[in-house]
Formats: sequence, structure tokens, C-alpha cells
Amino acid sequence: MLEGLAFQTTVGSLSTPITGGGNGTVLDKDQSELVLSVPDGTTMIPTRIRVDCQVAVDQDADEQEILIAVDRTQISNASGSTGTAETAINMRTDLTSSSALTVTSANTSNHTDPTLSVELAHAVKITNVVTSGITLGELMLTYEPVLSPVIVGPAHLLVYWGGTQAVTGFASAEWIEFDSTRITS
Repeated sequence: MLEGLAFQTTVGSLSTPITGGGNGTVLDKDQSELVLSVPDGTTMIPTRIRVDCQVAVDQDADEQEILIAVDRTQISNASGSTGTAETAINMRTDLTSSSALTVTSANTSNHTDPTLSVELAHAVKITNVVTSGITLGELMLTYEPVLSPVIVGPAHLLVYWGGTQAVTGFASAEWIEFDSTRITS
């Protein structure tokens, strides 16, 4: 962080969440709510990812979930044309250096069909008994690894949320990134 190699981004703003599930319900691996694309020659270490969802439930056995995973086989082609281009902010506030990663949120058009090689975290909530129209509340997931994966590009990290009913949410992601020549094999 002191070297200016730590970055942060957010999904959703103030009181305006984004709707998960690509087109609004179940997870669609082609339409993530957040994708961090790690180019060839760059290494990324995720340090913290937080997802807060607002879930509405209409029926018994409705399901909501959050998934954080890595595609270690390729970089994503997610961009402003598949979703919303986000800006990564340097966590050292006196620096304006930009991230080498491409950060995209709210993908509602298909991006690269990912191979979910590594599942980092997964949360699922199922409603057992509910009266029609009751709002369930919240679904949250905080990923703060004790031993974080080292994601060497080309690769990408994906964050999803969705459910049998529309799930809205917010996310924030923090990571460290550096030139891959700094690591040894």
C-alpha cells in the first residue's frame, strides 16, 4: 500500500444498488456484477471483497446467492459495452496512478464465457417459510482471505449475486497489483 500498489472500486452508488443475475434473477456466469480483468504481465492479490444484497422474497424456497470466483485461463473482454466501466482508485490518497486492471460492473450483455476455475467464496440463503409478499432482508458476504490467491494474468476475478427473485446489491473490492516480473517461479 505504501508503494501505491493497492486499489479499490465500488459497485452501486449511495442508495442506488445494481440488480444482480445479469438480466435480473439467477446467476449468469457471462454477466457478472463485477469483473476485475488482470492483463498478461500483471499480478493481482485480492485483499477484501464485500457484497451487500437487498433481497425480496415472494415464495417459499426462494433462493439468493453471492459467488466470488476466478477464471485463471483468460482475460475477460468485459467493458463499457457489456456493462459499466468502473474506475479503480489508488488507496494511497496522494497518488493518482491508475490500475492496470480493467474493472467493469453491472454486465447485462455477455462478456467472455468464463471458466470458474477457483471459487473464493459463496453464500446462499434459502427461505423456508414465508407469507406471500414478505421481504426477507439482507444477504452479505465479506471475503477477507487469510491466505490470498496470487492471480497472475491473463486472468479475471468475478463477483456475482442473484436469486430466484431479483436481488439488488452493492460491492466493494480491494486488491494489490504489480508487474509480474516481481514474482519468482
